[in-house]
Amino acid sequence: MSIKIERAILHALDPAAGTAVLSEEPMNIDEEVREFLETHFIKCLESDEAQKAVLREEGSFGQRMRGLGSGDQITAEAFVAESRAVAERIFSILGANPDIPRGDLICMLCKESGSGRTYFAALKMNYYDGFAHYYMNGNLSIVGQRVLLPGIGRKLEEAFIVDLETLETQVIEKKYLMMDESRSAYISEQVLGCTVEVSERSKLMAVKKAVQKANKEVLGDRKVVEQELMSRIHGYLMDEDEPTVGEMCREVLRDYPQVRPMVEEDIMSNHIELGDSVLVQPRTMKRFEKQSVKTPNGIEVKIPADLFSDPNSVEFIQNPDGTISLLVKNIVL
Repeated sequence: MSIKIERAILHALDPAAGTAVLSEEPMNIDEEVREFLETHFIKCLESDEAQKAVLREEGSFGQRMRGLGSGDQITAEAFVAESRAVAERIFSILGANPDIPRGDLICMLCKESGSGRTYFAALKMNYYDGFAHYYMNGNLSIVGQRVLLPGIGRKLEEAFIVDLETLETQVIEKKYLMMDESRSAYISEQVLGCTVEVSERSKLMAVKKAVQKANKEVLGDRKVVEQELMSRIHGYLMDEDEPTVGEMCREVLRDYPQVRPMVEEDIMSNHIELGDSVLVQPRTMKRFEKQSVKTPNGIEVKIPADLFSDPNSVEFIQNPDGTISLLVKNIVL
C-alpha cells in the first residue's frame, strides 16, 4: 500500500502540564518524519487489532467528518480546526481519568495512491520512559527521558482512521479504568460516538481461549491435546484464503465433535458470529507456529505446527503409568 501525507499536525496532550499544547498550523515534514508517519499510518490501517466501525452521519463526529469534504476540497484551516477539536476532546478525557496514558496526538490527512481515497487519521503517540546521553562542559552523562515517542518498530495502542468518502473507520484502542470505576474504550465511546466490531485478532484469540477451556473442562486437560488443537488452528489459517470462525471450529475439532457446540457457544458469547472472517497478520500467527513440549526436568522441544501431527516426524506414546513419551524421528546429526 502506498499513501501520500497531504497534511500533518502535532498536539501535546499532557495533563501534568496543566494545559494542552495545540499547534496552530500543519508541521513541515522532511523525509525522515514522512517515513515515520507513513509507517505508523499503514501499520494502523492494516492492523488485525483494528476494530471496524462506520460513523453515524447524524452523530456529531460523523457530521464533522462529512463536513470536511474530501481530497483537495479540504482546506488547511478546516483540517487544523478539526484536529484541535479532537485533541481538546481527548485532553479533557485524559484530565478526568489519570489511568489513561498521556501522549502526543498526530492528526493527518492522507491520500491512498491509486484509489485516491482520503483519510483523516489521529494517531495517539503514548509517551514511554527511556534514557539518552547528555553532553555538558566536556562531560557525558545519562539523563532520563519521560516523553519519548514510539519508534517505527513499536505498534501504537491508540489511533483511529476515517475514510472520508464512506465514513468507514478503523479504531485501535484499549479499555482503561475510569474515575467512575468502569472500564471504558473511550475513543470509540466518547470521542467518535460509534460502536465497533470485534477485531480480527480478537476473533482468533476467542477461538483459542474457547478451545483451551473445552480441553480443560471436557477433554481431560491434556497438554498434548491442547497443542494438537493449536497446531490445527495454524494449519487451517495457513491453508484457507477466506477463513471463518465456524469453519475453523469444524476443522480444529474434527476429532472432538462432542465439544464443538460448547466452543461455538463460548465464542458467540463474545459477540462473534460463526460466519465472521478471521484475517490475521503473519506476526499474529507466530505464536501458533511452534508448539513447545517441556519435561519436569527442564528438557524443552519445540515442534513446528505443520509437523505436530505428522507420524513420520514425531510420535506421542501413551505410557501405562499415564505419562507420555515423545519420539522424534529421522534425526540427522
